[in-house]
Amino acid sequence: KSPGAIRGPAPVLGADTASVRQDGWRAKGLEMRAPIRSLNHPLEDITVVEFSSWFASPFGDRLLSDLGADVIKVEPLHGDGLRALPDPWDGANRGKRSIALDLKAPETHEIILRLMEKADVVQNNMRPGVGERLGIDYEAARRVNPDVIYDFAPGYGSSGPKAQLQSFAPLLGGFTGLMSLFGGPGNAPHVGFGNEDYFNGQLVAISVLLGLVHREMTGQGQYIEGPQLHSSLLVTSEWYLQDGQPRTRMPQLDSDQAGFGTYNRIYQCMDGWIAVECRDQTQIAALHNTVLPCGTTAPNDARQALDALTYELFGATTSDWQDRLGSAGVPCEIVFEEN
Repeated sequence: KSPGAIRGPAPVLGADTASVRQDGWRAKGLEMRAPIRSLNHPLEDITVVEFSSWFASPFGDRLLSDLGADVIKVEPLHGDGLRALPDPWDGANRGKRSIALDLKAPETHEIILRLMEKADVVQNNMRPGVGERLGIDYEAARRVNPDVIYDFAPGYGSSGPKAQLQSFAPLLGGFTGLMSLFGGPGNAPHVGFGNEDYFNGQLVAISVLLGLVHREMTGQGQYIEGPQLHSSLLVTSEWYLQDGQPRTRMPQLDSDQAGFGTYNRIYQCMDGWIAVECRDQTQIAALHNTVLPCGTTAPNDARQALDALTYELFGATTSDWQDRLGSAGVPCEIVFEEN
């Protein structure tokens, strides 16, 4: 009920600053209809009932808990499977209250209805159809609570050929091409950071917040769907097609997996590796002057020479290079291969 829409080209930086300040930092169309009152926490008096397991969408509810919401986690009698992993469990569930219920048992039906009746938000990440069979789907929640905000966060969406598949990181990263990016050009794909979980939680929290703003303005609840797949699409959304070729302005891992380019990578020395991170022309010039032979002055020649650096050219110890580069003003650090 609060969809985004492209209304024109991207504005020039600062184009709306004056109007926003004049309107008291409140965008037009988002004026509050309800009386304004003081709050100790942004989501004070908001109750979230969570019928979700593992990490992804429960992490989103934890973010809502951090903002002051009362989150009630409903888990099976044997506990959420994530409890076996203490750190991820704490990261996804701190600050919540918990109740263990057998959702299939007839005697729990009344408890489920009472929980959904008092909830501002009901959240569920089960596969499509499971919520309907258990009586915790949107229509069941809306019958006892017409203004409820219902967030459904399945793996691949509520419809389509993959809708009934289980969804765990890093499956979705593979499906959206992230593993190929982690491998670097010409290399085999590589498993990287599990963005599917963290970003799905972030999208859940943001979507619910938008739903709460909409309800504050209109009095209407709504159904929100945020598949875990969307999180992997989000973190690849900097890619675009130009002349039929995929392109991005973001730095990309190079083919030898040593970094993002000449000035942002690790170089091999006699006894290990040193990391170099040049962010401006002064630092780049200092790197050229310290490393390259005399006569290599043109920027393109210097870049090519640095790209071609070999074991012999960096034929000194890491501590020697750290002293030389650091004295010249080049940001660098020895790469330790143990913690």
